Amino acid sequence: MSTPATITDTEVIECWHSLYTGSFQAQQYLAGNDLYEEQLKVITELAAEWRERLMLIRWFMCALNENIARLANPENDCSGRFLWKPSMVCAARRRIALEAYLRMHLYG
Repeated sequence: MSTPATITDTEVIECWHSLYTGSFQAQQYLAGNDLYEEQLKVITELAAEWRERLMLIRWFMCALNENIARLANPENDCSGRFLWKPSMVCAARRRIALEAYLRMHLYG
């Protein structure tokens, strides 16, 4: 069993991109494009930041609540966060967030 520190930068970037857009450079890195040394340094720094965020419960909870709130707010003509019965889209996003969180904490 690996620890969060032993998960590769590529795995961290793929996990982050399953939840968020990420950066153009990271997308280029995953596509296998040739990058300059400076770009690779930026990607390494981003992967370290994303690795840390994926291990934080605060980011985990944010990923769970954000999509629910965005969908519910226009329906109810209000703003702010609150819970409501999730749709299949929300369930898929929560599942991905849960997998990322568990991978970094339990299985990682």
